[in-house]
Amino acid sequence: MPTVQVPASFFRKERDQIYARSGWPMVFWRELFQNSVDAGARHVEVAMQRQGSVVAVTHADDGPGCDLATMERVFFRLGETTKTDTAAIGGFGRARIVTHFSQEMYQIRTRDVFAHGEGADYRIVRQKKSKPGFRNDIDIALSDCSEERLRDALLSYLRQCNLPCSVTIDGTPFTDWHVRGRRTRELTAAGEDVPFARVHVNRKGPLQGRAIVRVSGTMMFSEHIAAPAQVTIELDPPQSQRVLVASRDGLAGRYADALSRFQSELSVDTRSALDARPRNRNTLLHAGGLRKTLHPDITPESDPDAPAPGRVQIFARTGPVHLSDLLKSLRLPDIQLIDHAETAALRRAIPRWDPRRWDHERLILEGGGRGERALGLLRAWQAALEAAVEAYLLEREAPDLEWTIGFCFQEETRATHHLLDHGHAFLVNPVDDNGKAAWPLSDRLTLRWLVATAAHEVAHVQFSLHNEDYAGLLTRLLGRIDQAKVVAAMRTAIKEPAR
Repeated sequence: MPTVQVPASFFRKERDQIYARSGWPMVFWRELFQNSVDAGARHVEVAMQRQGSVVAVTHADDGPGCDLATMERVFFRLGETTKTDTAAIGGFGRARIVTHFSQEMYQIRTRDVFAHGEGADYRIVRQKKSKPGFRNDIDIALSDCSEERLRDALLSYLRQCNLPCSVTIDGTPFTDWHVRGRRTRELTAAGEDVPFARVHVNRKGPLQGRAIVRVSGTMMFSEHIAAPAQVTIELDPPQSQRVLVASRDGLAGRYADALSRFQSELSVDTRSALDARPRNRNTLLHAGGLRKTLHPDITPESDPDAPAPGRVQIFARTGPVHLSDLLKSLRLPDIQLIDHAETAALRRAIPRWDPRRWDHERLILEGGGRGERALGLLRAWQAALEAAVEAYLLEREAPDLEWTIGFCFQEETRATHHLLDHGHAFLVNPVDDNGKAAWPLSDRLTLRWLVATAAHEVAHVQFSLHNEDYAGLLTRLLGRIDQAKVVAAMRTAIKEPAR
């Protein structure tokens, strides 16, 4: 049967018209990552490199992939979609225009399927071996988009997200995730009783003066606002397909009106519009005081009362003592706990990680019992921080840094840095948003991510905002850290007997 031939140039024209508001490079990444997130992928690898007249892009995830029937009946049919689940972000069936059909060339490998195409012209081959995941290899013409613009769009997109999967870019873990801040209010459309979105405010976020509209941590679009804050508007996932327009760079009808009313309130009374409920439970468990890491070129002064020699010394301080004997015997400094939990699931998880609820006697006498997992994470986190702090001292040519460790409990937060009266606290969130343990310490990749996260927080000692200066410092810190050596030290620390 004769078919209508549709060249890639037709799709480019459609793409540029449909996505004129957000700019198609940003949408390109959004659609690829949305597919991975909706498929339940846990890790995504991205690579890009200029090759002649094109930018060769690879986007590969470890999700379940697609079978041949789905590729033929859905992927290569415009308007079709597999996303009937209300929890899925997508569902409009138009993503392939920007991700594949408008590009110079594309190849897809998923399960036992291999597809190669240019525009609407494609061929599919079934392979003998089946592999899970979904891999896209896409050539983008330099005349259409430069490598610099494409990379800037990728970083800009990810910095406005907090995806439920890990991401590496050209082999480097991405850690500069968006922190949405405290929930302040809900948005409800006229004539409806159920809110369609929650508003979160971060007054110290790097994207001041922007409202970022997201679904399940995935950025849809952003807008300028008349407020000195970073505002995140999280749409309710089951309602998102109805609330968003087909291009997903705006809200539909009454929902757009509700957003406009909120923005008008921001311009008239910013403080009232952004006010959050006061909530900040902060506990400091005193033990061995702060850790003081010295610059490698400085020789520690001899002290008969000092602990065993090494690059890190413990300096006890006066004040109220709580669990001091236990934490000192476990060779831990002061432990700080910060509770910013908004959900019941996260709040229920906190007691499992609180040192005051550990099985103290078993930990000391037998080396196990309740609290063993928490202790292992604290020791691994401490070992990662020791490497990151030493890299910081070398980079900044500073003599020393006093710091301690602990846990923070806050949605969409992997770790955080807090300034103390006489030092710094680097806190790791031990659980995910569902209250489940977030760091499987037997996994080597997890330990590498913990090292990258430690460097991310140590860089905040110098720069509070995620600006260019901060990004440059973080890159240099990561370059100074010997990942293999640090991971080995973390494993040793985890296995160290508690007693």
